[in-house]
Parts: sequence; structure tokens; C-alpha cells
Amino acid sequence: ILANTKHANRQTNLIISAQGINQTIKISQQKGEVNPDLDKIHYQLPVIFHVLYQNENDINQYIKEDHLKDVLVRANHFYQSEKCGIDINLEFVLATKDKNGTTLPEPGVERVPFNELPIDCEKFMRDNTGKYTSLLWEPNEYINIMVYPFTDSQVLGISNFPYSLKDFFLEGTQQVSASWITLENLSFPYCISINSSYIYEQSTDERINQNDAAITLAHELGHYLGLRHVFSEGGTTSMCTDTDYCKDTKSYNKQEYESNCEYEQWLNNLDKQNKYQLKDLAKRYSCEKGEYEAHNIMDYAYCFYNEITLEQRKRIRHILNYSPLIPGPKESRIDTRGVQGRLNLPICIMK
Repeated sequence: ILANTKHANRQTNLIISAQGINQTIKISQQKGEVNPDLDKIHYQLPVIFHVLYQNENDINQYIKEDHLKDVLVRANHFYQSEKCGIDINLEFVLATKDKNGTTLPEPGVERVPFNELPIDCEKFMRDNTGKYTSLLWEPNEYINIMVYPFTDSQVLGISNFPYSLKDFFLEGTQQVSASWITLENLSFPYCISINSSYIYEQSTDERINQNDAAITLAHELGHYLGLRHVFSEGGTTSMCTDTDYCKDTKSYNKQEYESNCEYEQWLNNLDKQNKYQLKDLAKRYSCEKGEYEAHNIMDYAYCFYNEITLEQRKRIRHILNYSPLIPGPKESRIDTRGVQGRLNLPICIMK
């Protein structure tokens, strides 16, 4: 997700905690079909924030204690029915134990001295040399979130996009053949990266801050679980085509929106911005459905960020149930012996 740079400074469900679980659920139907019983699982996905810092006295590097806990609590709201309108049946929880099974003194947080700050987030995420994989904890047990200052101040966050399997392929993802992939097989940092320069940005009851760190994290977690942007992509954002594989999201021409006269006037006339309201700036035009307001968490500014659709929920549940490198029980995880050594895996990242 990208920053709004003009304001850069301102039934009973089965509950399963995913940490430490490499569980296989017995296949009870034909390959490729969705097992309805899996939808009853309430996933609790452990998150570990790796705070990379150079200066312990810089609160934008050495994040204040308990602040990331607050960001995760607020990010969870975007996946709850009270906020997004539907029940995703999952929550993100702070990891309580480290990769060696020791209780973490600060739940969900590891602080790591690092001498390469700030970091080019794209180069970091695409580095395929194995240089950064030591920073990761086992992705089958944790969602790894790196927190550090980016060299590009326009980028708020960036995430790896999940894989899917041939027998359980999800359109819009990269297909891999190995059903069981572990940290040992990775040569690049499979994770989410969050720009710590914006980590204290927060919305209020009166105003949605488009650079809110919780919105950024919710958006990147969406990518991590298989959601694409709702606006049109596919080589160019000027295309007015549906590229997120969700029929119930409204696609629009982002390039056209950003060149909209009213939008540009708002950006370029700070002294007149008070006359514009979010409902005006959140106006989009769908090629198929006409004018509408932007509410989806997988959009960019300016947006209300309070919607996940049923089709998006379906994609998330598919990734949770079948994809490798995602914590929790998997129906497709038949052979847990895995492949030894590094694999030549495709790298797909999204902002």
C-alpha cells in the first residue's frame, strides 16, 4: 500500500491456534473441491513482529513497547463482522513463544539490531541469495512481519503473495508443486514488511487517517492471504478490467481516478482541503456499475476501509485451508516430509 504523502506526518466453531500445529485434515472429497468442514475452523494465526533497529533511542526504529500490540488489535477489527460486514472466522494473535519454545518477554515482538537502515523494501523482499532468511521464524507457524524504515517514503507496506497447489489451485496465485514447504526451502524473506516511519499514524473517531498503520497492516495481511487490489491491474492501471478474481468487488480505472480534476485540486491546494470530505474523495467510477463509494480494505487512498466481500472471504479461506507456508491446519498437507534444501520458488510481492 502507498502513502498519502500530503499527510505523511500527521454454529460452534472449532478454534485452533496455529502456532506449532502442522496438522493434516483428512481429505473427504475429490481433489480440488472445498471441504465445507474446514470453514468451521476459527484460525488463530500467530504474528511475530521483527523490529529492525540501528538506534535504540529512535522510537521510529525501536518501536515503543505495546504499540505493535495496539496496531495488531486494530488491524484485527478490519477482519471482524462489526467492521467489514462479514465473518472471516480468523484472528491474528501475538506469538507467545519464540522459535525455540521460550516464552517471549514481549509477546509478538523480536527486536533485532540491524546496520542497514533504511532499507529498499523491494530489494529486501526480492533478495534471493538467502541473506535475510535468518531473520525469519518458521512461516508454517508464524506470520513474519518485518518493521523497519523504508528508503521510499511513498510506500507504507509490502507483502509476499501466497502460493497454491495444482490440485487446489487458486486463480491469481503462483502454482508450486511441493505441498510442504518450510523455512529450510526458502532463499528469500517470505514475509510482510511495514514502514516504521508511519508506525504511529492512527485514525480517530472523527477522521480516517489514510496512513494509519493498522489499515496498512490489514491491507498487507490481505495480500499475504491471497487478496489482490480491487482497482484494475495487469500491466497498467489504466485498464478497466477486473483483475482481483472477485466478482463482487467493483473494479475501477485507478489512473483515471488519480487524474480526476477534483482529486488533483484537493492534493494541490492544501489551504482549500477543508471543503472536501472523504465521501467526495472516495468516489469511484466502475466501468460496469457506475459511480460508487470506495470502502474495500484492498483499495488505496482515499477510502473508508470497512469492507471485505464474500468472494474475498472465499479466497482467504482457500489460502488458509490449502496453501503452503501459511500457519494452521491444511487439508492438502499429506506428505509432511517435505523437500530438503532450497527451492527455486517464484517471488511475488504486492504493496
